[in-house]
Amino acid sequence: MPAISINEKGGLIEFKGKKDREISRSSFIERYSGKNVRLYDALWIFSEEIREMTKWEWLEAHTSQPIGKPLHKHRGMIAVESDRLVFYDEDTDDEFSIMLDSIQDLTVGYDDVFRRFQESRGWIPPLHFNFDGRRIYIFTKAPDALIYAGNNESFLNALEIKQGSIR
Repeated sequence: MPAISINEKGGLIEFKGKKDREISRSSFIERYSGKNVRLYDALWIFSEEIREMTKWEWLEAHTSQPIGKPLHKHRGMIAVESDRLVFYDEDTDDEFSIMLDSIQDLTVGYDDVFRRFQESRGWIPPLHFNFDGRRIYIFTKAPDALIYAGNNESFLNALEIKQGSIR
């Protein structure tokens, strides 16, 4: 939990968190506070990460996750800005953007890479799209929701509102 601490000499005030990424996540949320930007908790994985998984990584990904969490390699947040999606990866503390006008083939469902029973146990179909020669699979939920229930509709609607219609 973030706290303010004062060092022994009394001259330095530091903002410390239980984990550095808690502070970074808070900063990401604060940056968009009060703006017309929708934020989502998200899990995601790129098609090449699925293809490059070793048998051990695949087994670990399917047995170590709590029930209800689909296959993913990254977790964090997505901000839907007027012209881009901004991803914040909590594990690496990195951010990257995808321009909305580069999104192609936006859909919810399975394909030849993210297969129904092999990658998701058949529970939750991913939202996926192509951009700049890559494919990304995303699972979203509202920040106040408890679980990823397989409903990417709010996120999909936010994308369509921002761009007019990506499909």
